Amino acid sequence: MHTLLYTESQPMLGMAIVILIIAALLVFVIYQLKKKTRTARILSVVALVMGGILLSILVTLRLETKYYSDTVEYQFGSVYMAPPEIVSLDSVASVSIITYNPTADYGGWGVRHNETTKVYNADGDKGIIFTFRSGKKLLLGTQQPDVLKAKLTGHYPLTN
Repeated sequence: MHTLLYTESQPMLGMAIVILIIAALLVFVIYQLKKKTRTARILSVVALVMGGILLSILVTLRLETKYYSDTVEYQFGSVYMAPPEIVSLDSVASVSIITYNPTADYGGWGVRHNETTKVYNADGDKGIIFTFRSGKKLLLGTQQPDVLKAKLTGHYPLTN
């Protein structure tokens, strides 16, 4: 039976704020270094426009996850997202809710991977990790690990 158990949408707002601050500082520094020259004005406008473009992309970036009784659907992207990836629970050996260090363990937020693990995380340090029978792993970020665990208990092979 294909029943929706839980859904979560995680915006990537933390990175958007960082980009906004960096763009504002860049505009300020460029303008201060070359007071009122034409080049300083052009560089300031270019930095502001590029910062605005990056900000608009990051504001729309999100991780969408849907946990069903027999599958998990996830997609990471912006306004025009690709179709969701689907994982069948038949291929999953175990599931754990974990706390991890995104920068130290996987190099930051967004879409990351190493030899064994694919990671999709928009913000924070909590996630659900699926270990497949093949030995590969999939880590999906979550902002509500306790709610997720409560919703999945009895439906997923949770190990913690």
